[in-house]
Amino acid sequence: MNWFEQADFWYRFYDWMFPTDSFDQAEAQIDNIKKLLERTSGKVLDLCCGPGRYSIPLKKAGFEVTGLEIFLNLLVLGKLDSMETLKARPIITVLSVSS
Repeated sequence: MNWFEQADFWYRFYDWMFPTDSFDQAEAQIDNIKKLLERTSGKVLDLCCGPGRYSIPLKKAGFEVTGLEIFLNLLVLGKLDSMETLKARPIITVLSVSS
């Protein structure tokens, strides 16, 4: 198992991986993201959304956000007011595609 597949890693290093100021920085980047997308609304799929660092400001900016995260503890520990608000869904299984 790789380090990024271990829930314990994300729990132990949450504060280091997701410092409070990174949420502020993400919120400050939303205008640039809207310019890059050339959109001010619409549907967004945030894969590996973690604690919602980008999902939350995108939702506040008017986007319909669905966040997918494999580790429920990231959703719970994060800044999500509620998983329902962002339609965040924990992934129960990981799909792998082989040729």
